[in-house]
Amino acid sequence: PPSVPDAGRMASLRAGEACTAETAAPEAAPQMVRLDDDSTLMIMPWACGSGAYNHYANIMIVDGFGEVRPAKFDFDNGITGDGPGNVLVNVGWDDGRRALESHILHRAIGDCGRIDRFIWDGKQFRLSEQRVMPECRGSMERIRVWNVDVVDR
Repeated sequence: PPSVPDAGRMASLRAGEACTAETAAPEAAPQMVRLDDDSTLMIMPWACGSGAYNHYANIMIVDGFGEVRPAKFDFDNGITGDGPGNVLVNVGWDDGRRALESHILHRAIGDCGRIDRFIWDGKQFRLSEQRVMPECRGSMERIRVWNVDVVDR
């Protein structure tokens, strides 16, 4: 099962999320997924600061002792503006692909934007696939611009 930080650590991770009642979203429980023997993925949705159809989350790694650290990525998705960060948009875990997916929408109907898929290599997440549709013109398909064949050794 996934490693879970204790209640005190979870409270400290949420401590910086002070926002007004008008902008606060209902607090969502983090999604936890076991990645390997010593690492658990924790997707922590933001309580505030998200847009109308783009919802932000901090991507964290919990070790076997319950210690939490920001996840590392090999790709700068441009969200934080400071190089590769641990913030993703409309993020979820795809169990079948064993991939972390981020869907950046340029408008609400989702006919343009970008899909990034990341795989865990034991230390960081690596971009394994990227699909983009820069123009909003009614097509729900994205053009694949990056793809990696993932193999187990």
